[in-house]
Amino acid sequence: MTHFWPHSAYQTLTVGSDNQLLVTDDFLRTYLLRPELNLVPESCDAERSLHQRLSESPRAVISEQEIAAMSDPDIQVNY
Repeated sequence: MTHFWPHSAYQTLTVGSDNQLLVTDDFLRTYLLRPELNLVPESCDAERSLHQRLSESPRAVISEQEIAAMSDPDIQVNY
């Protein structure tokens, strides 16, 4: 099969019994590697903690308080 979108994380999806693509935890983890969410040296402890938790459990619920605890307003919007 030809991979038309090699950088889209398409290969981390699965196909359901109805032949529809299903989102997997690995697919969700790829979003954490995008520049908008990836950790940088300036990342605060709250951001690092949330990033780690989502890496381990990408479907975890994130509270408004967790987002508000991040020191960078731009990263708050990205989450």
